[in-house]
Amino acid sequence: MAELATPAPKGGRWAAYGGKYRIWLPEGWRIDLGEEQPAWHRAKNPAGAVRVTVYKDLPDDPKTKVRENEQELHVNKDADSIDVKEIDGELQLSWHEVIADPGQKDKTSLYGWVKSKKNNLLLMSFTFDSRHDGSPEVQTELAEVREIAAKIEVVV
Repeated sequence: MAELATPAPKGGRWAAYGGKYRIWLPEGWRIDLGEEQPAWHRAKNPAGAVRVTVYKDLPDDPKTKVRENEQELHVNKDADSIDVKEIDGELQLSWHEVIADPGQKDKTSLYGWVKSKKNNLLLMSFTFDSRHDGSPEVQTELAEVREIAAKIEVVV
């Protein structure tokens, strides 16, 4: 686990986490274990953080849950760029939304991905201060996050 706290080398690296998922880390990315839920981010000047949650051995078909999440997002006036794809028989949902947390004056931007795999679901989010949405720093980091989202996989 200690090697995950050091920035990934040139070319990136694969990392397994807690027997739940495998994540590809671009060059310069690392884990921060200081929070309740681990956060993945660039070691230098991070714009935001990636968090991952895995729901294993679900009693119901996870594809149904992905479709339900999609419907909920279409009703959410703060969500946009909602997209569902079927890849190798599994569903992948992605979206963007702006979240206004009660008691906070600043809003948070969230890019999210949900992937189904067998009877498991993986939720990955990238969050950052919405005042920086569209900035070159966020756009650069978001491109790396999209690559992580495309490669991350549930360990079955």
